[in-house]
Amino acid sequence: KAKAGIMSIVDVLQAEAAVASRVEQVLVADKTIRDQEDQLRRLLNPAEEDLRQDLRLTPLDQPVVTLEPISLQEAIDTAIEQRPEIVQAKKNMESSDLNTQFAKNQLLPTLSFQGTMGMAGLGSSYSNSVNNNFNGDFYNYGAGLVLSYPLGNRSAWSTYNKRQLEEQNAEASLVSVRQQIIVGVREAVRRVQTDFKRIETTRSARIMAEKQLQAEQERLKVGLSTTRFVLDFQRDLATAQGNELRATVDYNKSLSNFARHKATTLDRYNLQLN
Repeated sequence: KAKAGIMSIVDVLQAEAAVASRVEQVLVADKTIRDQEDQLRRLLNPAEEDLRQDLRLTPLDQPVVTLEPISLQEAIDTAIEQRPEIVQAKKNMESSDLNTQFAKNQLLPTLSFQGTMGMAGLGSSYSNSVNNNFNGDFYNYGAGLVLSYPLGNRSAWSTYNKRQLEEQNAEASLVSVRQQIIVGVREAVRRVQTDFKRIETTRSARIMAEKQLQAEQERLKVGLSTTRFVLDFQRDLATAQGNELRATVDYNKSLSNFARHKATTLDRYNLQLN
């Protein structure tokens, strides 16, 4: 077309420059993909020989693009039942309660039973007394109860008050953890819903960009447009496609984040820990 005078040299140069720029973008994107593949392989903890090999990772599953049904209250109940933070907080409460009961028990008086037993030697002389002592003819018995209570008992009361405060802190910590879980689940649900709406919006934008590009290409064929405008619409289409793909990836990440907040990641992806 340039030789025939239909297309100017400037249009040709613009097209060539756009191609070179997009080739560079493809090279950078390919490097980024390979870097992320290596990071994923390292997370899988392979042997060193496997990590040395130049292998490519190919996803088998397609990203989820449909809205999964979500029940907020059911998700909150599941999270509170299965999150390890709740289990740990309850264990801390039980431990604090036992410590408080033990400290309270230390406030009571101490009643102990004591008993003694001994042998005595009686005789007219020292040697006779020593011999009778080992004969076992004379025994001494003793028994009694000893009741003790420290005056003021300040140390025990101080420990008891400290344990009570620790128990109250454990209870407050459990309430705080439950609140954090509820807020986290609610945020995760909103994130899932928002990212799914982004998929629908960016899909519509991509369809419109395709139609605009197609129309501009038809205009170029009949000489009513220039290469510059076509390149602009191609760039807009690539941006719209990238936005749609980013929204799809974010939606799948939101679903994973939602499963993490519910503590159901292993069930969602059918993972087993041996």
